[in-house]
Amino acid sequence: MPLLWNEKSCHLLGWNFNLAKAVLRSNTRKLQRNKANLELMNKNFKEQAKLGIIERVPNLERYMDEHPECSFLAHMGVFRLDRETTKCRVVFLSNVCEPSRSSVMTVNHNQAMYAGPSLNQKITSAMLHLRFGSKLLIFDIKKAFNQIALSELDQQKLLFLWYKNVKKGDFSIVAYKNVRLPFGLRCSPTILMLALFKILVLDSKNDNPRLRNAKWIMYQLFYMDNGGFTCESSETLNWIYEILQGIFGPYKFEVQQMFSNDSTLQDKIDGEDMQSDVGCKV
Repeated sequence: MPLLWNEKSCHLLGWNFNLAKAVLRSNTRKLQRNKANLELMNKNFKEQAKLGIIERVPNLERYMDEHPECSFLAHMGVFRLDRETTKCRVVFLSNVCEPSRSSVMTVNHNQAMYAGPSLNQKITSAMLHLRFGSKLLIFDIKKAFNQIALSELDQQKLLFLWYKNVKKGDFSIVAYKNVRLPFGLRCSPTILMLALFKILVLDSKNDNPRLRNAKWIMYQLFYMDNGGFTCESSETLNWIYEILQGIFGPYKFEVQQMFSNDSTLQDKIDGEDMQSDVGCKV
């Protein structure tokens, strides 16, 4: 999906290479006092590279020569060690930039983009809508932002710096580009909701009325990457649970962290989670 660039200002986007390097060095000094956090952040990048979310730039100097319009994002790690899933999230600092010597004005990534319309409901409204049915299923989309592919032109403006081999103590600077949508851009929430609108509404035109209505209810209840479904019968709720992966799977969206107030369904969810854990350990 295309990023929402503001054609009136995006040509003033800062290069930001020196700023990205300075922020990286500053954050690394802090991380080196906490080796566990440094390893978590390094592991995060390695996992993203393996999944195709980011991609290493093989020759940075050559790349910058061939793409003079490229731009870098500074970043920092946010750590939540008490979380069961994402203990480290990389946040890109899209609200900062370095002044350009060749231009009177330089803008940051946020200023170079439109935010887009707010397609999320307020969190209070989303919670209230969950109360319309007596039966409830809530879930989370794993790495939802990172499943949205970007064009090559957009990738060029979302470069960032890291180290060659942290595990071996090689802190030579290398560059990566965001192949998929990163968390933290000004337009990321709108793009995610547009992607969910395509999955649950636009692409449901050929579905039977029951499934089409269920998808519409899910879209109405989404808040960012958190989804839900409500109804009045256990049979309908169980049906949704059974087809949930089939709805999002073709788009590479993985459903996780499911919970239901229907005790029978929750027992089923817990049982399948235990089987999954055993499989991972084996």
